[in-house]
Amino acid sequence: NVIYYSVHHGRWNSTLFLYKSIKRSLLVSSQINQQQFQLTLMLTYHFYNLLWINLLRGRVFWSHQGTS
Repeated sequence: NVIYYSVHHGRWNSTLFLYKSIKRSLLVSSQINQQQFQLTLMLTYHFYNLLWINLLRGRVFWSHQGTS
């Protein structure tokens, strides 16, 4: 029971440590990369929008070409 408790406690400690370190790194990276992340998100969004619009336009264009 003592061995199980120590193992369980160790696992819990390591999990807690991992969680804290991830949280800390996320906090630091979020403070640094907040604007960069937003910019990347915006650029990705615009890129996908442009891609989608071009695909739709191309499909419409090709369908018009086919009918004429």
